[in-house]
Amino acid sequence: MHSEFAKTTYSLLAGLAVDRRSRPVYYTQYYGEKFDDVFKLTVQWMHILGLTPLLVSVCCTDEIFRKCLAQGHLVSCWSPGSTALLHRYIPAVIMAHLGISMVYFDLDQLFLRNPDTVFNGAHDRGDVDTMWTHHLDGNCICAGMFYMRATPQTAEWLEKYTSWLYLHPYEIEQRGINAILLPNGTVEVSFKPTDLPELRLEILDDANTFVSTEPGWMGSFSQIVSMHFQYMPLDDKIMNMVPVLEELLAYASAHGTPPDDPAALPTTSATLSQFVLTEKPLRSRCW
Repeated sequence: MHSEFAKTTYSLLAGLAVDRRSRPVYYTQYYGEKFDDVFKLTVQWMHILGLTPLLVSVCCTDEIFRKCLAQGHLVSCWSPGSTALLHRYIPAVIMAHLGISMVYFDLDQLFLRNPDTVFNGAHDRGDVDTMWTHHLDGNCICAGMFYMRATPQTAEWLEKYTSWLYLHPYEIEQRGINAILLPNGTVEVSFKPTDLPELRLEILDDANTFVSTEPGWMGSFSQIVSMHFQYMPLDDKIMNMVPVLEELLAYASAHGTPPDDPAALPTTSATLSQFVLTEKPLRSRCW
């Protein structure tokens, strides 16, 4: 890692270390102007949920960076200068070395509830190093959200994995995650790293808790924490997410608290219900 780049990044992230070791730092990537509304609404909503300040990796124009800075104290903005997938992991490397646990989430993830109960529970138990979202119809990790508990082992793992990804730019980072963390014989990578420390992995519930639009979910509104609007055109993601975020924020503004039951909100209920399955799909091996 270039020394000036590392120095700048370390300086930025060090500011998040104060009073944050009891809970994870949430961070995401904000790369395009089409997601402006989703980004602003997500920051406001996550503040209501008690999940700010967020760390935001921004690319690639000064205008997008200014839009990030406009969110004020709710965010900490970092511009690495490129759209490389490495930037999903570089902040995690540095935070782990600073002793900060973290949760990465794609910006097309919509939180319905504060997930700290899940992640803090793992932190307090001390029996899990990392937690990842998953595909309901296949035994595959999804890199759209993951938790890393700050330990010497996870710091070493993240640093070595990110270095491997940098040295093998033709590899797909999610394929690498599956081949290394959840090997099943169907997903492999070339020159697989052999010196990674072993991490204790937990897969997050993909049926009702940390769910996705594809293939869908089983419809338990009392359990849902987040929905990943994946495998759909960007305009469709925005069309689904913006009205829900606006409704959630309007409810919180009127009642002074987030809703206990997302099903009670008509737009939220209708949006999430369109992805409910009548039966759980057979889970195949990872493709």
